[in-house]
This record gives sequence, C-alpha cells and structure tokens, in this order.
Amino acid sequence: MLGNEYSGMQLLVVAVVAVTVAFLLGATFVWNQAASDRRALGHFRQTYLRKQGGTTMVDPRIPSYDLRSFDGGKNWYAVEQTWDGGVEILDHADVVYPGLLKHLESADAILAYVSEHGPINPLTDAEGLRVMEEAGFSVTLDGKPLKSTPDS
Repeated sequence: MLGNEYSGMQLLVVAVVAVTVAFLLGATFVWNQAASDRRALGHFRQTYLRKQGGTTMVDPRIPSYDLRSFDGGKNWYAVEQTWDGGVEILDHADVVYPGLLKHLESADAILAYVSEHGPINPLTDAEGLRVMEEAGFSVTLDGKPLKSTPDS
C-alpha cells in the first residue's frame, strides 16, 4: 500500500515538473517571438514610410498626394491606389509633384521649431521668422514685409 502511494506521489511530481517545463518553454518561445516582432515592426516603421495629405500651396491643380518611401526616406515615390487594393508607383515624387517634398520638409521644420521653442512671434523671434521664410512664408506688418535679417 505504501508503494502505491509513493508511486502516485512520484507521478504527481513528474507531472508538475513536466507542466512547469512546458510552460517555461512556451513562455520563452512567446517572449522571443514578441521581441522578434518588435524588431521587425521597428524596421518596417523606419524603412517603409508614407506621407499622405492635401495642399494647394504647391500646385492648386493637385490638392492631394500619396507618397511612399521604401528605403527610409532616401527616395520618395508618388503612388496611387488601384481598384484591386494594390499600389501603383507613378514616378519619383519630385517628377509628379515638383516642389512638394521641399514644402513638406519646410512644414516639418516649422513644426519642429514650434515644438521646441513655442509659438513664433515674428516681431521678437528672428530665428522663427527665418524658419518661416525658408518654408516660403512671408510676414507683413502694416503692408511692409518683415525680414529675419535686415536688407543690406
């Protein structure tokens, strides 16, 4: 009788150890897979970029755009969605939308400046006014243009 209880206890211990080992192996697999997925997602977010929106400041005839980069922003392409859900590459962005990338980069520069320094007051913030001028904006006061640097 004592032998049967002892073998039942051994069986219980073996079962608990087996379940624990299986759990740890499964948890390790899931943890490693999640880390791999995070790395892949990070690579995807840094490599396959998209700029999509609308503006009439560059060309009033083309109010919307859809740009993609497949190399982390080194080259940008104008794309169009196809009826079957695919993407058609039209050409380099600067060919299809001349000046658009420069305009978008200038807008990004203004946003970055304002995020760091706060709102731009063109009367007291010469650097902010310079950032706006580089983005293609002009500021006037009483009909006279304000300049970030005085005319020589």
